[in-house]
This record gives sequence, C-alpha cells and structure tokens, in this order.
Amino acid sequence: MDERCYLSCSNLVSRDDFGNTVSCEEFSMNKGDLVAIIGEEGKQPGLMLRLLAGMMNIEGGKLNIMGTDFESAPYPDIQRTRALTGFVFETGSLISNLTLFENIALPLRYHYKTLKREYIDRRVNNILCRFGMVDYWYERPANVSLEVRKKCLYCRALVMRPAIVFYHEPFVGLGMKTRSFIKQLMLDLHIKNRVPALMAVSDIDMVYNFVSRFIIMNRGRIYKIINNNDELKRLTIEDPVVRSLIGEVLYVA
Repeated sequence: MDERCYLSCSNLVSRDDFGNTVSCEEFSMNKGDLVAIIGEEGKQPGLMLRLLAGMMNIEGGKLNIMGTDFESAPYPDIQRTRALTGFVFETGSLISNLTLFENIALPLRYHYKTLKREYIDRRVNNILCRFGMVDYWYERPANVSLEVRKKCLYCRALVMRPAIVFYHEPFVGLGMKTRSFIKQLMLDLHIKNRVPALMAVSDIDMVYNFVSRFIIMNRGRIYKIINNNDELKRLTIEDPVVRSLIGEVLYVA
C-alpha cells in the first residue's frame, strides 16, 4: 500500500440535505500527502471533506479510497476501508449516553468484533494517557469541556491506527497548549510516518508551514490546487479570487 494512490476521484458530485452542491473534477492523494481545504466561509470546505471521505451519497463520478470504489463496491468492502480510516469532526458525534472511554472504544468494537475486551481496553487506555485524559475516563460528553470532547474525538480516530485521516477544523475549540500538542502529533503521524491526511481548516496560520498542498474552494468546487506555501503566498497577492477567499498570507515559511 505504500506506493499506491490512497485517494482519487474524478467528476465527483454530491449535495447535502439543504441542496448545496459540492463537486470535484480531479484529485488524488498519495502516501505522505497532507492537504488542507480552505476557502469560503460556512460549510463548503467541510462538505468537500465529507465528499472526499466517502461520507456523502455520490450522485455522479468516481471515488476510490485505498483501492475501494465507493460507487460500486459492496457494503462489506466499504466497511473494511472505513476501519482503516480516521475521522476527526469539528464538534459533536460523541454518543451522549456513553462514557468517553466507551466512545473511544466503540469503533474498535464495531469493526473488529473478534478482539478481546482486554486488548481493546489496553488500546483505549494507552491513547487516553497519551492525550492526558486519565481523569476523564468515565465522564460523559455533557459533563466535560469542549476541549476535552475534541481531544476525545482525536482519541477515537487514532485508536484505530488509521492508514488515512480526515480532519474537520482540527484546531477549533482547543487551547494553545493543546493546539501545539496536536500540531506536533500531526507532524509525527503525517510527516514522519507519512500517513496521508486531508483537513478542512479556517485557521490557515496553524497549517501554513507544514501541509504539502492546499485546495482552494470557490462556489462549491475546487478553484485551484496549490502545491506549496510559496505558491500560496504568491497567489494571495496575484490572484484576486484566492485573495478574496483567504486574504493575504504574510507569513515567512
């Protein structure tokens, strides 16, 4: 799997429950790619993330994630691919009547029903310790802060040891100390270990210096794919569409 394409799509089209259309004519990701979706305010980058993660109904086109064709593959094949995929949502998606420990263990128990309870508990315990959450094991989502809930979403995704990760606003709701921790975690996971990742972000400051490519969205579709931060900086000056969407990037790489 190291050398093959992890994600590819062509002429992909879908729409959300409110009729908002999102489309992608051509895009692919390989091992080690770390790509940020930026652009319009609101839901558009998040919709593109969900589309490319295979979380929306496909109305047209092709989507392939790690060798699985999401348009034609049988449901068991899609589920096996999802078991190798990590999702970190902006907020929510935790089950309110389960403890944080149970929320994190849930995908392991769902996708790998033959795993022994002791093994699952050890995996969950290790990831909770790594995130400094040993004091919250048996709390329920409603009883903890937004930051703790967001860290729980990271734990739930990474406990699966995913081969590819999708992040929706990965730094929203986190304090500066936790943001620094998450950024270092991303550097280790995606730069050092070359696990590919796609993220929808509004805060370009946090990702400007370490993502490999940028997807610029406009009106529900990809306007431009930018291959490095020097090119992004140049286009925010020269391209009026890019500048209107994300402003001028004045940082030094």
